[in-house]
Amino acid sequence: MKSFVVRLVVGFVVLSAATVAAQVVVAGSPSDPLVVRLQDELGSLGLSTEVLDVDLGILSYLDLRALARARGAAVILGASRVGEEMVVVVIDRVTGKITYRGLAIPPSASGDRARLLAVRALELLRVSLREAELGSPPPAEAERLPAPPALTSFAEPSPARTTLGIGAATMLSPGGLGPSWGVALSLRHRPVPEVALGFVTLAPLTASRTSSEAGSAEVRLTSVAGELRYRPLGDRVIAPDLGLSAGALIATMRGEASDPFIGRRDAVVVFVTTLVAGLELALGPRIGLRVDGGLGVTLPEVGVILGTSRTATWGRPLGHVALTLGVGL
Repeated sequence: MKSFVVRLVVGFVVLSAATVAAQVVVAGSPSDPLVVRLQDELGSLGLSTEVLDVDLGILSYLDLRALARARGAAVILGASRVGEEMVVVVIDRVTGKITYRGLAIPPSASGDRARLLAVRALELLRVSLREAELGSPPPAEAERLPAPPALTSFAEPSPARTTLGIGAATMLSPGGLGPSWGVALSLRHRPVPEVALGFVTLAPLTASRTSSEAGSAEVRLTSVAGELRYRPLGDRVIAPDLGLSAGALIATMRGEASDPFIGRRDAVVVFVTTLVAGLELALGPRIGLRVDGGLGVTLPEVGVILGTSRTATWGRPLGHVALTLGVGL
């Protein structure tokens, strides 16, 4: 009797599948919270979905393959209760495989049942789709379909949203001090692909120098700033960005005087704001190479006095260039 019911279900599904445009079929009752959650998640990925009111748990392996062919979709997702477990079923026609995974949901998490099952189903689908990229052979009887672009994007590892960068940088200003060379350190986070918040430090390795008849001075410049950037191309392999940074510039000065003057040390802290632009090349999901530049001003400007006269200034305007390697956290 059960076999007859199963064949009847499959036969009904086949007969009703004349034209199906959906890329992913979600199996289950339309009112099931899991089905609703899966539709929402898949829709947010740009995938068209269709709900099929059938329990995948009562179908055999061959029945599932017939169902997948009948619906014409690339993927069928669903879940069925087996004893104390919920079994997630993924019918992946891109790789030609069917995946079953049991998930025991504790009573304390019953309110999160739909969320837990949806997350698990999408994880299994992502793993299954990546097998195609690894060249894993499908079963001999499988009929594989090309993956829709949205499914291909879904299967790719997500780019890191928080990155730590390190590299080389130079800062310069046309007021009489030479360029300052140093290390660039950055921590950036993208809450959404198009927006980046960051914290950037430019620390000196060399000093800028100036001199006159009264003596000489060397100046070490350290910049500490927060920044906000707009990245119009989001997660593209090559992505430009533009933004604004603001923070503090610390100038540490050491003077060597000629008679009758006396050398001294000094440090000043001034406000610095910069218009910044960058270009990032993604070398992988969690690593990227970027070049950054900026043009800004300090308030007030930094001045160097040797003897009784100001011999150099810095910060009106200023510029910097940095080349960094970023690693996802």
